[in-house]
Amino acid sequence: MADYSPGELGMGSVKKRKEEEKDVVSRKVLSGKLDGHMLLKYSLGVNAWKYFASHYNEDINRKMIEEGKEISVTKLLRSDLLEMRQEELNQALTLLMSEGRMPNGESYSPDTKYYLALGIQFHLLRNGRVDNIFSDAAYQSFTDQLDTEARLFQEIVASAGLSSKHLMSL
Repeated sequence: MADYSPGELGMGSVKKRKEEEKDVVSRKVLSGKLDGHMLLKYSLGVNAWKYFASHYNEDINRKMIEEGKEISVTKLLRSDLLEMRQEELNQALTLLMSEGRMPNGESYSPDTKYYLALGIQFHLLRNGRVDNIFSDAAYQSFTDQLDTEARLFQEIVASAGLSSKHLMSL
């Protein structure tokens, strides 16, 4: 146990320390350091979602202001994946796969989109969500979009003259 003076062990100190620990964890997730010891860098998927949601919302806000309309909160995306209901998460992930872009404006490659989705799935499970975004019926439009991306990836591989055996050896 760490050395604490008796005054530091009060409830206020415990709450403050827990808040500080949460801040450290949040900073590590955003920086990608929380999963630094893992092969799957799941924070990349979470960060890609947060980036996409914030830019998507900015675009909606800008368009609504330009058109002089009131901004409907229901059209905005939540930045926290864990707060979404299944149908909302399905639509959000479908949008990410179809419209998501890297910060430099380029499209994600199909294999990168799959990797981001794996990271999001891990994030959901790690935080107590038992949804399986790859097989639950509630995520049909997302998996349909992911299938479209997989076919695109097959075309890219075929046009490069690579076989599945070659890919497996990489």
